[in-house]
Amino acid sequence: MSTPPPANTIAAAPTPAPAVMRSADNVPAAKTRNSSDTQGRGEVLEQALPKISTKALSTINGTVRVVVRAHVDEAGQVTGAELQEAGPSRYFADKAVQATQDWLFSSPEVNGRSAASDWVIRFEYTHNGVKAYPEQIAR
Repeated sequence: MSTPPPANTIAAAPTPAPAVMRSADNVPAAKTRNSSDTQGRGEVLEQALPKISTKALSTINGTVRVVVRAHVDEAGQVTGAELQEAGPSRYFADKAVQATQDWLFSSPEVNGRSAASDWVIRFEYTHNGVKAYPEQIAR
């Protein structure tokens, strides 16, 4: 067992290691990207849920599902929306398409540039309200 140094003794600070200058020779090479790496993913920036009255929601038993395909330009704006699955109610389907027009996305990058994208948005209406589940799909 070692004994501590006397109280009036100051311990020497360790000597720092010298800095190492990096040259181009010892910098790791950047990862090269292949064509499968160039397709980026966009993100949802703003989503709008259909505005449905409480009275209309109270008519639902279970879940009403509607699927909308959204076409999004390079700026992230929805340029078109179409039904993929209308579900059992034309009213709820129309409301989903209308709400999709107000969504805003970040654009995916392809080869370093913003690109258009397509999204599928599944709307689920229940007695308690509306939820949306977006997914970017390949064009």
